[in-house]
Amino acid sequence: ELQKALLAALKLFDQTVVIRIEQHCNLITKEIERLQDTLKNSPRTAVESSVGRLTECVVRLAELITARIEDVKSVEQKAELDCSRITLEHCYGSLLSSLKVQLHHSELSITEMNCLAVMDNMLEIIRVVSAVAKTPYDNSQWQNVNMLAHNFDDLQKLVSHSGDELTEESKKEQCAEDLKHRLEALVLHAKQVAESPRTGDNAGQRLLCCSDETQLALQNLIDAAEGGRNGVPTSPTRIVISGFEDDRPAVSVSVVEAVDQLLDKIRGLRQQFEVAFSHHMSSALAQMHRDRRVVDYLSRAAAIRNNPKMSDYSGQLLRQVDRFEEVVTTVCNFSDSTADIIKARRSLSQLRTVCPQAVAAAHALFQFPASKPTRSNMAAFEHAWHAELDQLMSALKGMGPLDEAKAEVILDRSKSMSAAALSGPRLAMLGGGPISRTRSVQSVNTGRGRQNDFLMRSFTSQPDVTVGTM
Repeated sequence: ELQKALLAALKLFDQTVVIRIEQHCNLITKEIERLQDTLKNSPRTAVESSVGRLTECVVRLAELITARIEDVKSVEQKAELDCSRITLEHCYGSLLSSLKVQLHHSELSITEMNCLAVMDNMLEIIRVVSAVAKTPYDNSQWQNVNMLAHNFDDLQKLVSHSGDELTEESKKEQCAEDLKHRLEALVLHAKQVAESPRTGDNAGQRLLCCSDETQLALQNLIDAAEGGRNGVPTSPTRIVISGFEDDRPAVSVSVVEAVDQLLDKIRGLRQQFEVAFSHHMSSALAQMHRDRRVVDYLSRAAAIRNNPKMSDYSGQLLRQVDRFEEVVTTVCNFSDSTADIIKARRSLSQLRTVCPQAVAAAHALFQFPASKPTRSNMAAFEHAWHAELDQLMSALKGMGPLDEAKAEVILDRSKSMSAAALSGPRLAMLGGGPISRTRSVQSVNTGRGRQNDFLMRSFTSQPDVTVGTM
């Protein structure tokens, strides 16, 4: 009876938190819609009063979301609530700064448009919070996000049970077709990953070789099943692999041995995929680290009214999001960490939303470079961009398969440069601290296979000497 009473009390408390979250979501939605309707014509006191009520609701909602995260058991629900809470805080800071710009520079149409866009983003975040906080939680949208890993698992299960089916007259054709179809999908994906510029040449070649060997092992299995229980094919089989025809000699092998060999080749192909994705993700994180300050350069170009540079950096910022999407799509296909996949997807979506808003804030700063509200507004969007980018990089690191030391070095350097930028450009160029510099040199420059990737200059022509000196 005591256990039942405790369970009932816990359920009641759980529903109480959900109901309060729903109430605050409704209050915030009404306040934002009221601001949207009366933004241009309402007096300043009315806007400030509405902002005061909105601030109280947002702060309280963030506290309720934190309490809800501690209560829920689902990994997906925890990850979504955590991402929504972080995004809510950043978005509300951008909303406050956008409203200040609108109040001081209402003559600019771009400030009103940007303010309304931030409000729409805020409403979308509130809608997500309201839906995710409820019980039961629907996690169907995150069931098949890592399709490549699922395809490998399905193929291995199918191969494990294929020995008997391939020897049965009624099932052998269907089983062989299923095996070929599933393997062809993996081989096609392997070619796409190998041809990607982010994948190293050696890793790409090994991936293609493993794909060819896996196809040969599958043909061996089919031939062994066709030859009967002794597994001896009656004649050589002409097959086409990677555009080349070859007469493969008959090999005496049993169906059981052929199944084991195919499973070994599939496991080897999976390992080569992991290596290729490690190269892909290392390159992506390094690119993010190099490009993370583009939004800062955009702000500086707008502050000094350099229109050509501002246009250039705006285009770079927009192209960055497209590159991020390509990386996230590729890496999520192979990851088993659903929480990190959710964080990466949510961060990517928010970066795509913040990007045009940051560009609009830069245009407002370009028009009024001496205005404190426009400078604060641009700083708020810079902070939101960096925070979401850091969360995306952290999620990519958690997804693996990436060497832990390299991932830590990249993230350490990224955060150190952000902090060093506040102290001046010279400190920022140093890369942020002895841990970052020595570990990055030891983990990258000492690799013989990586030496050719560096420009042949005075500080990279002799990496071994440089490492020894440091």
